[in-house]
Parts: sequence; C-alpha cells; structure tokens
Amino acid sequence: MNLIDINRQHSLSSLIESIKKNKSKLKVWQSIKETQDYSYGMIVNINTFTSTIKIRLNKKEVSEFDKNQDIYFHSPCREIIFKAQIKGTVENHIEVSLPVLIKIKEARTEKRTNLGIQSNQFVKALYLNEGNEKLETKLRVLDFSDHGLALLVNKFIYEGLTVGSKVAIRKLSLDGEAESKIYIVRNMGSVINKIGSSKEFRVGLEVCS
Repeated sequence: MNLIDINRQHSLSSLIESIKKNKSKLKVWQSIKETQDYSYGMIVNINTFTSTIKIRLNKKEVSEFDKNQDIYFHSPCREIIFKAQIKGTVENHIEVSLPVLIKIKEARTEKRTNLGIQSNQFVKALYLNEGNEKLETKLRVLDFSDHGLALLVNKFIYEGLTVGSKVAIRKLSLDGEAESKIYIVRNMGSVINKIGSSKEFRVGLEVCS
C-alpha cells in the first residue's frame, strides 16, 4: 500500500472531519512494537479553537494510556494513519492534539512512473499565488501518470498554492513541441531528505477533465 504525506492545516482538518462525519471506527495504540494490543474508538468532537480532538473509548482502556507517550490512530476511511499527543482524559473520553502530519493511501490506481527527487525531467508551471499574482517557474517532475503528475517545489511556491488551486503545465514532447494542460492540486506534502529535515515539498496534480 502506497502512502502519501499530508501536512497542510486545511487538508488535515478536512480529513479528520471526514473521519468524524463517516463515524469511522479508529484503531488506537501507543507502542508501535505492540501492534496486537489495539483499542478502538470514535471521534465525537473536533475543537479547532484549541486544536484538539475528543475520542470516545472504553472507560477501562482510557486509564491505561500513558500521557507522556505519543498515541497512534488508524482509520479505514481512506486508510488514514496519524499520531497525536494526549492532552487529557475524562471518563471514557480521551482528548488529543490535532495531528501535524497524516499519512493517507494513494488514491490513484493507474500506472505511475516514479522519477524521484533526482529527476532530470522538468515542466514549466503557470499559476496564481494567494496574492493573485501570476507566476511562471520551472519545476522538477517527481512522478507522472496518464492523468496526473507530482512536482517538487520550494517553500515559496508551496505556500502560494492550496488544494484545489489550478496550475497550467507546459511540457515538451519528444519531438520538441510544447504541450499545455490545466491541472488541479489534489494533495500537498513535505519531502523529507536523508538527514530528516524538510526543505522541499511535493505537490500532486490531476489533469482537469
């Protein structure tokens, strides 16, 4: 199963809200080495003001969690996995922080060609940033399929786009002719390098039908 990282705040909130709306049962655990020792719960409230989630669990299980350790969650709703910090417990409820990163199953099923961060394939992208400025830049292609592609971008470009933004992509065919198509941003996430830091970002695009 291929997982992609989501770390934009708006996208994170939307995914957590979808779990609550679908009343999806969460698999809950603390030690990733003890994956057989699961608890199960359900999101009952999301507080965007305090950036917390309230989850209903078995009363006995609530008391067994260690507040000093991270807690992990898995939802079968789009195969979402995330971790959080415990903020407090009340009877059969546990309150945790909103996650800063969610891993989600790659939705595309069509064949995709992976080029990686050392790819030598580039495209020209034309887009409007949040200030409504028209910008054009050359970007590296991380992967592509018949109906989409992923681009490597810097922080400036990443912060100027949101899920739903439209981007005009201009690429050269093998015979040198330019081909332009309009794409829509479907997902956004960070690219972690070998030393564990993130200075570049991944933007997943789908061609507009």
